[in-house]
Amino acid sequence: SYTYLQIFKDTPNTFVEKFFTNEDTQRLLFLAKAKFPEVIIPYLRIMSINGAFAHDELSKLSSYMHTISSQNLDYDNDTESDTIILKNGLYVNPPYEQNKDVLLYLPESTRGKLVPTADPKTEAAIFQFNYNGWALIGRIMQNVSGFEEDEEVLVTILELLSNTLGSVDYETSVDILESLSSFVDNGDILEIILKLFEQSLHQRNIRVLTPVADFLISLVGNFPQIVWSHLVRSDLLEHGGRGGLIATILGSVETVSGDYEFTISLLKLLNELVLNCISAPEDWTTQKNEVIPKFTSHAVQVFESFIYWNYKNSYQKFQIGTLIIDTFSKILYSVYGIDPESEINKKVTKSLATSASKVIKSFTNSFPDVRTIKPIIAAVELLDQTPAAFDTSGRVGFWFDQWSRASLEFSKLVVSIRSV
Repeated sequence: SYTYLQIFKDTPNTFVEKFFTNEDTQRLLFLAKAKFPEVIIPYLRIMSINGAFAHDELSKLSSYMHTISSQNLDYDNDTESDTIILKNGLYVNPPYEQNKDVLLYLPESTRGKLVPTADPKTEAAIFQFNYNGWALIGRIMQNVSGFEEDEEVLVTILELLSNTLGSVDYETSVDILESLSSFVDNGDILEIILKLFEQSLHQRNIRVLTPVADFLISLVGNFPQIVWSHLVRSDLLEHGGRGGLIATILGSVETVSGDYEFTISLLKLLNELVLNCISAPEDWTTQKNEVIPKFTSHAVQVFESFIYWNYKNSYQKFQIGTLIIDTFSKILYSVYGIDPESEINKKVTKSLATSASKVIKSFTNSFPDVRTIKPIIAAVELLDQTPAAFDTSGRVGFWFDQWSRASLEFSKLVVSIRSV
């Protein structure tokens, strides 16, 4: 299931549709669903491939697998349908539940089907039971948050939420978040995830931070106020006189491991925030005026040094450069390309004015050793010296092509603004 998720997460919808209509996929999905929630990860990973499909499935689940001691299972056999019928109501412990007093009730006469297990003292039954899968997932997420041994479950749920919330409309997103929070103690699912983000920052836990950053990206479209209000208080960026952990994690974890997935997710988040500044320029201005300049300054610092880093995956170098250039281009176009006669801090896009000035100064500084322009110079030289250095059918080739095009277009943009 993990392999399927990695292959299909960036695949066009036509391929995803073919995947889900394939007979082998239908069989795999049936088996994974039948084992849920006794076995949770395979089913949720398949659901993560397509967010809209995931919501349709999880909002109305009709089967519940549970493993129980043979002595505690009291039932009649229905030989005609090869099923069992509970004689009495059955209380079961939900998966990963820490509170022994929290039980799920399967009423009398609930039907189920027994399946063999490796332990002769236990029996597994797939019960016919209707419930909201999102509500159960929210409870599971609360229970596994902060426990290293359950980190894979936590990451799988976060990936599911990101892919789903990023592909459904506002009303559906509200329904999902409300369902996720149905059985959460003391707050809601958003509080749990945002608290997890801060804890993971201080723990330098990249494995959790990356999917949480992706979750924040998925919220920007429908719930930007949540993202802005959290980032302005978060220890991710410089806050309250303390340096932000964004640079600390990059320097102490990512440059050491050579894997920059967290930085890439944060750059995608910055891009979404800039787009929100453009589409809703009058909203949450106080938060924007604080968050965007700090985020931009970090992006400039990254751009000054990323070509010198060690990379486990070579394509990430060109992906990082492309993401930064694309975001900087959006900032400059929105500030200098709108109402050229007005001062930039009085335009409708004034929340990006400070960042636009920072970008222009960084790339047009007259000092002889300007680190920000070296990556662009390197891109031009690389094109001239090794035009066929990369296989264009792979990820390296794809991102190298994107990086080369973006660098040339950005150079033209900066020169045109400087000439005004």
